[in-house]
Amino acid sequence: MSEHKTKKITVVFSTDENYASHCATALFSLLRNLAADAIAVAYVIHAGDLSQRNLELLAEFERDPACEINFLTVDQKEFGHYPLNRPGISQAAYYRLKLHEMLPEEVKRVIYLDCDTIVEDDLSGLFDLDMRGCPIAGAPDEGGITQSERLGLDLTHDYFNSGVLLMDLEKLRACAAEGLYIQAFEQTAAKITMQDQDILNIAFAGKSLRLHLRYNANSRIYKKNHLKRAYSEEEAAEAAANPAIIHYTDRWK
Repeated sequence: MSEHKTKKITVVFSTDENYASHCATALFSLLRNLAADAIAVAYVIHAGDLSQRNLELLAEFERDPACEINFLTVDQKEFGHYPLNRPGISQAAYYRLKLHEMLPEEVKRVIYLDCDTIVEDDLSGLFDLDMRGCPIAGAPDEGGITQSERLGLDLTHDYFNSGVLLMDLEKLRACAAEGLYIQAFEQTAAKITMQDQDILNIAFAGKSLRLHLRYNANSRIYKKNHLKRAYSEEEAAEAAANPAIIHYTDRWK
C-alpha cells in the first residue's frame, strides 16, 4: 500500500463469464469515486469458468495503486441444492452466502456488490458505518412489502435487496450463518423465488440494519413502481437525485 493510502475497504463481487465485463465496469466505477487516501481490496469470486481474456481484464486493476485484487474459486456443487427458478440467475448469486467461510479470517467486514451496479460516490463511509450489532445491512427492496408478504415475514422487518450488502463477517462466523441459510431454505423452499435474497431475509428477519435507498438506487425509482415497497416517495426521490450506487434491477437491465 502506498504511503498516502491510509484507509482500506474490502469489496466483493461474484461473477461468471457472462457478467465479467460488467464486474470490471462496476469495479472501475468504485475506484473512480474512491477517496484519495483509500485503497480497495477487491475479491472476485468465480467457479473457475472465466476465460483467460476476462481474468486478464480484471487483473489489470492491479495497475491502479488504489486497488488490490484477489481471485477466489468456488465449487459450484456446494450450491447445487439451491433453486435457479428465475431467468438470468446463475449459481453465482449464491456465492455471497459463503463469504464468511471463503474469505480469510482477518477479513472482518466487506461490501458486497452485484455486477449490475455502478458506484457514484465514495464508499468509505458506508464501509465504516456503525452496524449496531447487526450481521448484515441492506437497503429496502423495490417490492419489499410484497416480498415479505409472500414469505410470511413480519412486516416490521425491512426486506432488503441483496445486490448491495454491508456484511460483518465476524458476526456471520459467530452465528454459524451457513446453518441459518440451510434452515431458512429447508423451511421455506416452496416459497423461494428471489434466490439468495429470500434466504438472507428469512435468516436475518428483524436482525438487519436498514441502509438508505441511495446505497441501492434500484431501477424502479426512476419510473412507476407498482410493487408494494417499504420506502417513502421522499426517500426514493432523494436516492434518485443523489445515488451512491445505481443498481440495474428488474428485467430491463
